[in-house]
Amino acid sequence: PYLDGTSARTFLNLIKDCHTKGTAVVISGLQTQPKEMLTNAGVHHGENGVFFADNYQEAIEITRAICDKKKS
Repeated sequence: PYLDGTSARTFLNLIKDCHTKGTAVVISGLQTQPKEMLTNAGVHHGENGVFFADNYQEAIEITRAICDKKKS
């Protein structure tokens, strides 16, 4: 439910590593405070391979769309 500065930097480094390797990151069920912290740090839905999903089902749908796009 909470993300502090150290954990945010760690998460940002993970996102950067994934982006560098061409791997998308789908974050599901993120609560308000961590989402605001990531957004304030420049992490936005649909940018640099990062996607926010409200729930698990939406995360699956986003993942399927990403896979379908890579196939074509």
